[in-house]
Amino acid sequence: MQGAGWFVAGTGDRRPLVDQMTDLLGTKGVEVGDTFPSESELCAHFGVSRTAVRSAIAQMEGRGFIEMSPNRRRKIRALPTERGAS
Repeated sequence: MQGAGWFVAGTGDRRPLVDQMTDLLGTKGVEVGDTFPSESELCAHFGVSRTAVRSAIAQMEGRGFIEMSPNRRRKIRALPTERGAS
C-alpha cells in the first residue's frame, strides 16, 4: 500500500502517518460531518511533506473515514470506533 511505511521523523512515534492521522478522529469533540484539517495544517502538525499527507489522506478516504465535500473541503465521514478500526 502506497505510503503505508511512512513514519513521522523525530516524534518518537514509529506508527505510520496514516495511523497517527486516524487518531486525530478519536480526539474529544470531533464529530461526523466536521471539517478535516487541510493538507497544510496536517503538514505543519506532523512536520512532514505534502506528499506524505496526501498519501495518508488517500488511505483514510479508502477506509471510509473522510470524504471530499462539494466545496472541496474534506469532511469526516466516520469515526474509528464506528468502523471498528483504530
